[in-house]
Parts: sequence; C-alpha cells; structure tokens
Amino acid sequence: MRKYTGTIVFTAITVIIISMFYIGTAKANQNLPQFVVKKTAGSMDENVEAYGYLYSSNIQKGGLSRSTLIDDKESKYQKDSIFNEGFNSDQPEVEELKKKYGSFFRKKDLYGSNAYYEDNNQLGYADIVIEEEKPRIKISILDKKNGEITDFEPGIPKKLVSADFANVIDVQIFGNEMRVMASLQHFDKEDIVLFTVDMKAKKLTDVTELYKGDNENPIRSTQRMSTNSASSIVASRNSRSTQIMYTKSENPIASAKHFVFAVVTMEEQEVDEEDFISKEISRKYIDINMETGVKQEIGSAVLENKMIPATVDGNKLYAIKRVKGKIKVQVYDLDQKKNLQNYEIEWPEGLSNERFDSLQVSIQDGKLIMASALSAEIVDMNRSLKGLPQVLIADEKDGKLRWHGVVMPKDIIDFQEYSLSIDGFKVK
Repeated sequence: MRKYTGTIVFTAITVIIISMFYIGTAKANQNLPQFVVKKTAGSMDENVEAYGYLYSSNIQKGGLSRSTLIDDKESKYQKDSIFNEGFNSDQPEVEELKKKYGSFFRKKDLYGSNAYYEDNNQLGYADIVIEEEKPRIKISILDKKNGEITDFEPGIPKKLVSADFANVIDVQIFGNEMRVMASLQHFDKEDIVLFTVDMKAKKLTDVTELYKGDNENPIRSTQRMSTNSASSIVASRNSRSTQIMYTKSENPIASAKHFVFAVVTMEEQEVDEEDFISKEISRKYIDINMETGVKQEIGSAVLENKMIPATVDGNKLYAIKRVKGKIKVQVYDLDQKKNLQNYEIEWPEGLSNERFDSLQVSIQDGKLIMASALSAEIVDMNRSLKGLPQVLIADEKDGKLRWHGVVMPKDIIDFQEYSLSIDGFKVK
C-alpha cells in the first residue's frame, strides 16, 4: 500500500488543481459582460450568430482575451485550457473539424485556419518551415473514408526561402496536387509565392512567384481586404510603403478556385513639423487561379466606377462601393471574364452607416452578408447605436434587404477595460 501512496497523493493534488482552475474559469466567465445579436429590420426569420473576441486590459477580470459566440440570447465564452494545445482558431469551421477529427489536429501549429483545406474526401494541412539547413513544407493529408493520415515534408530550394518568416495564406487541392500560397516576409519586403506539391510523389514540383516586393516600397502588413483597409497602414514619415490585402470565400478551409489580392502603395506626405497624412499612390487587383496557377490583373475595364473587390464565391467576384444611403454591388465572372449583374442595396432608414469604416463581405447560402464597425469599446457601445458592430444581410441575386441587426450589450454595463472584436457572422 505504501508504494502507491505517492501516486495517490499526486493524483489527488492534480485533480484538485484542475478542479480549482475550471471553477475559477467558470466564475470569471460569469463576471464577463453579456452581449446579444439584436434584429432591427428585415423579414428573414433565421437566427444570426456573431463570433469574435473579448479583450481586457485587466487580467484579474477575465484575462487578456476570450473567444466568444453571441446569439440573440447570450454570449458564450470559450473555456480556457490548462494545457498548451496550440493556438485555438477563431474560425468555427476549424473548431468543428477538431471535434470530428481530433487525431489529425495533434501536433499541428494551429496559428490560422488558412493552413487547412477540406472537401468531401479529405482534409489537408500545410505549414512552411524556414530553417537554414532544411527549409521545407510540412504536409498532412487525412483520408476521410479510411481514416488514414499521410505526413511528408518536401524540401524547398534554399535560394527561394531566404525569408525571415513564412505565413500560409491559402491551401487548395486539385486532384493529386496541393497548392500552397504563402507570404515570405523579409526584414524590408514581402513576396507572395505559390508552391505546387505532387501528393503522390511527395515532392515539390513548381514554384510560381505571384508578387515580388521591393526594398524601396516595403510591405507593412498583409490582411483581409475591406472597403478602405489601406487607410490603416502604419509607416514612417516621408516614405512609401506597400500593403497586400486579400479576399476569398468566407469559409477559409473550403475548396476555392480563385483568390484575389490587392497591392496598394501609400505615401506619407508631411503637413507640418508634427503631422503627416497618408495618401494612396497606386492600387491594383490580381486574381490567382489556384487550379492553374495563372494570374490576371483586374483593372478598370472590369471594375466599374472604382468598385472594390470584397469577396469571392466560386467563380464570382463581388465588388462594392459605398455611397450615401446605399451600397452598390457588382458581380463579375472570373472564368468567363464578363459582368453578370449590378444592383444597389438600400441602407435601412433611420440607421447609421457612418461607421462602415471596414466593411467585411461574405456569401453564405445565397445570402450577401456585410458587416461593419467590428471593433468596439464597451464604453462607446453604451452611448449610441452608431458605435455597435452591425450586420446587413441581403439576397445575393437581387440585393433585396432581408435582415439588419447589431451586436449590443444585453444590459447597460460598466466594463470600461473591455473591448469587443467581431470576426464574422453566421446565419443558422
């Protein structure tokens, strides 16, 4: 009996520690502010959920951040894990896959859902490892039918990866070939590259340079495209810088043939000794056919009246332009290279669209979903509807308004140290 005493004591202590952790987490969640998604206009009956993060500057009141799912009744906060299991993705699609195929996600660097791919037959993952001696692509494929997982690491020529850091932007599979689009980030520039891997031969077969940065106009950031993302660029005074913005389908792990990104060059112009302004010098949009690797520039001949590409659904590119009281939408066929339709979406009367400073657009089951003001301080949310994250849902065929709503505090609350950031909306 004596020889088991140490094991029993250790087990008991472990259980107590874990229990105390989850009790503490539950209490912390109870003290977190509650939000709801409130419908303000439209005839659609479906429920709309918002997902994102709650940030806090006070660690004693809930920690630095908690992921949350918000519906019309409450906010549900994700429980923290006592063990380090990697970064928890904020994409619901990946969280659902983790529940179904837990073994596949073990030992994966879950830094972003863009590193994953899924179709009816398989689940894929790719990550680029920048090591001086052995640069390579870590690839993992799950066969859904038999549950077999195949892992391999094709090497990358050293001359192609002299970067300091690599970030996977998109992963697609066509037949036996995997396409991995990546951002290769250097100290003063960034390149966009498309790798092609033969999954049967388990080797790299092609590398296509999609965009090559330059030292004179360094790229400052890579981000999802919105209606005026370029204005958020940060650069030093009297300098030029280039920003990459990209757009694709709402579900980052689903099969997608087209990927569109924008290259925007900004220049900082001095106003006086203390102030300077950022001015856009040039902007171009590039469509990448992920199946063929062919790229084409989308110019003024395609985009009407300075429309801005907002999202891609299959072969359709949706471009938008904000005007007072409405949003203009253009739908363009990237395969047939022709315009399909144009329509306008009327903004609900009496509701402000002043905070459409970063309009996020997606297509879900025939619905055009547009969200704005996705980051809000709670102190501002208590004051006015203008500061609330908003979502507008319209029919993607004709632009008819079907639903409008806001994310708002469930009760008047005083949590000045918190801010809410919405990553997207789902129609249930």
